[in-house]
Amino acid sequence: MASFEASRVGRAARLLLVAALGGLAVIVAVTGAFLHRWASPAGLALALGAVFGISVFARYAARTRWGIAWVGLAWLAPILVLAQPRSAGDVVIAGDAAGLTLLFGGAMAVSVALGMGAGRPQGDKVVRIEENNSTYVE
Repeated sequence: MASFEASRVGRAARLLLVAALGGLAVIVAVTGAFLHRWASPAGLALALGAVFGISVFARYAARTRWGIAWVGLAWLAPILVLAQPRSAGDVVIAGDAAGLTLLFGGAMAVSVALGMGAGRPQGDKVVRIEENNSTYVE
């Protein structure tokens, strides 16, 4: 019964972490929208690196593709909103090379993280303790 409670606590902790990563993805999206124009190639590289970093971190934290997709959609929604022209004609993410690189490069970064799959990294070992107190490593 203890392992069942531990798994419920682990799932709840992962759910809270993925929700927090979704909020962080919104912050990364808004920051990246303004940062990609800052210093021509460096700002764009920082924005795309942040998107890929948060997507990979979501992969390790969520252990499901749904968690990665949630973080990706939380990044994509503000990006699409900021790419729309305002009534005054202002655009945060223009339809030029830098803006389209941010949009498609970020979507590709999330897609690569989704394609990597979910779960723990290959090098990690899991130690399991059974009810009869036997221990083994996977």
